[in-house]
Parts: sequence; C-alpha cells; structure tokens
Amino acid sequence: MGSDASKYVLLVDDDKVLSREWQLAFEQRGYKTSVCHRIDNAMVACEHLWPDAVVVDAFFRDENGVPTGSGGLLFCTQLSIYAQANELELPFVVGVTGSRPSQYFPVDVFGQVSGKIMPVRLKKPLAASTLVDAIDAGLS
Repeated sequence: MGSDASKYVLLVDDDKVLSREWQLAFEQRGYKTSVCHRIDNAMVACEHLWPDAVVVDAFFRDENGVPTGSGGLLFCTQLSIYAQANELELPFVVGVTGSRPSQYFPVDVFGQVSGKIMPVRLKKPLAASTLVDAIDAGLS
C-alpha cells in the first residue's frame, strides 16, 4: 500500500507516545494520518475528513487513569450513525486493546460485541509494523 498516499488513517488512542509511534509508521508507508486522543475530537476529525481506515483504542482512561465510559465501541457506534446519515462507506476499523480491556468488560465478551464493528482486533503491545500491515490488508 505504501505508494498510495491518498489513503487516510485516523488514529484514536489516549496513549500519546504510542499513537505518535504509530503515526510515524503509517506516514513512512505513505499514509496520510491524524491523531486524536479523545473520542469527541475523533468524531469532529471524521466530519472534516472522512477516513479510509481507523485505528481505535477499545477503552479509554481519564487523566487519573480511571477507565471511562467512552472508547472504541462508542466511537464505532457514532461513526456508523454518521456514515449512514451521510451515505458514506464505513472506514476499515482496527481495534486495539491491552490483554484485559477493562475490569468490567472481560476479553471474551469484548470479542463477541466488537466483532462486527472492529473486524480486526489487536492486543497491545504490538509492533507498529503489525498495525500498518493490518490496515494494508484491510484496504487492499
């Protein structure tokens, strides 16, 4: 995919260091990228430029490290509603999460619920190249 610079990937993750690492890896392969560290900012970004693909953290934490009610599942729901209302094709979505997404949301339940909205789910830590390869495959 690296030669097709017209593909746009939105990275949505509350981990600023990790999302920057991913952004650099995508840009090295020729993707256009944006990074959002909050769900509400990500929806605004989508309204300005509709992404071809999205990488989204499944669960977000606030400034104190406390899990919030927002995350990848909520974002994907908002994305789907917006796409339908505006007759847009849904972007390819890769969900990323730690080995245990949330103390309130077991991994097997997360897998069942997220399967249709996040066709690819990867566990952190992961190499940036693994993430870029997943997007390459999903967009080809």
